[in-house]
Amino acid sequence: MGRIFYLADPHFCHENIVKGCARPFPDAASMTEAMLAAWRARVSPDDAVYLLGDLFVRPKHPLSVLTRLTGRLTLIRGNHDDEWLREIDPSDYFENVADEAEILDGGRLVRMCHLPRPDWIPETGYLLHGHLHNSPPRSESWRAACARPNVLNVGADIAFSAGILAPAVLEDWIRINEDWKADHPL
Repeated sequence: MGRIFYLADPHFCHENIVKGCARPFPDAASMTEAMLAAWRARVSPDDAVYLLGDLFVRPKHPLSVLTRLTGRLTLIRGNHDDEWLREIDPSDYFENVADEAEILDGGRLVRMCHLPRPDWIPETGYLLHGHLHNSPPRSESWRAACARPNVLNVGADIAFSAGILAPAVLEDWIRINEDWKADHPL
């Protein structure tokens, strides 16, 4: 078995996300190509990749991206995934599609969902989520949850700020979140 990677909110092919989240690309096409190139350089076919939602927002051609993703993919559904998932056979691209998941990564408990779940934070291990992009959470319960060191935002926008354009392993996300939380106190 290979490594385990995580990523939320890539929003492949989504033009508005480039400007809305100040992604470092001139447009969605160049963003998508850069992310796919970085992905394919980093993720081997036997690596597990957990995608914590929002791969696309109303894509015209999701297969143009899905057919190029390497690794054994699991999708944790986000708030923008249901529509495009109805247009494909998810079993052609994903080993599993779920609303949440729990695994062991190097003996550490990892719980995954798209939205931060204050009620689902493990005593030991990690809660990984997306949805927030590079903004601090608005609700008080999410803010309190996200301030905890074992709650990690694995969103693409947080990764971009650390210079990573592809899924990252747990150790990378721990470091990225420590740096991001130090610069953006919750």
